[in-house]
Amino acid sequence: MINIEDAKNIVLKKVGKPPTNDEFIITDVIEKNNYWVFLYDSKKYIETQDTSHMLLGNAPIIVDYFGNVKETGTAHPIEYYLLLYENGELK
Repeated sequence: MINIEDAKNIVLKKVGKPPTNDEFIITDVIEKNNYWVFLYDSKKYIETQDTSHMLLGNAPIIVDYFGNVKETGTAHPIEYYLLLYENGELK
């Protein structure tokens, strides 16, 4: 099993670097029974709250305790994707 720091590193590796002179940072983590949900945005947006630096389409990422990764979506509230994930329906 992995710990939350390992999971965070998995997420940051998955999202990579933005095309601009910036970086992604984890803004929130939701801990569930056997997985975490990571939300992220650009560091410039978090620091300045300038919406021109806000990311678009940055769907929350799920990492389970074994390091498996699933991307959610942005069309529905996060609860919708968590329900799909918990029912094994998130592709």
